[in-house]
Amino acid sequence: MTERPRRRLKIALTISLIANLFLVGLIVGVFLRDPPALSRQRPMPEFLALPEASRLVAREAFAARGSELRDRTRAFRQAQRQAGRVVSEEPFDRTKAETAFKALRDRAQDLQAVTHEAILAAAKGMPAADRERMIRYMFLAPRTEMPLASAPPPRHERPGKGT
Repeated sequence: MTERPRRRLKIALTISLIANLFLVGLIVGVFLRDPPALSRQRPMPEFLALPEASRLVAREAFAARGSELRDRTRAFRQAQRQAGRVVSEEPFDRTKAETAFKALRDRAQDLQAVTHEAILAAAKGMPAADRERMIRYMFLAPRTEMPLASAPPPRHERPGKGT
């Protein structure tokens, strides 16, 4: 009886880990393209909330780590594929699967370390209000509250509207 709930919890945690890692991959993937391609891309919602000067600072912070981000993303994706292969094998080898997931967590941590370094470098070049706005949209705001590229700024932030 205790084995069944424990197994469900492990499955739920594994699915949650994969979903979170996928989201990190999407965020980092935007910054792994060549700068010309990056300039043609729609900016990430987290950076659309920023004034143009801070958006440029963020773009430069990620571009400066482009090579390292690409390498770590490649290693992360390779670890994802390996974990997927191992879990799908017959017969199922739990020890081998645990090792593959450990490698995947390690690669995710490596990737997050570089991503966090880029965020810190960007934050260093921004005023406090822009840092707060970036972090709010990056970590705290639900996706439904993300700004759109074509949306005007919030009413309280428009020129001529006193705060």
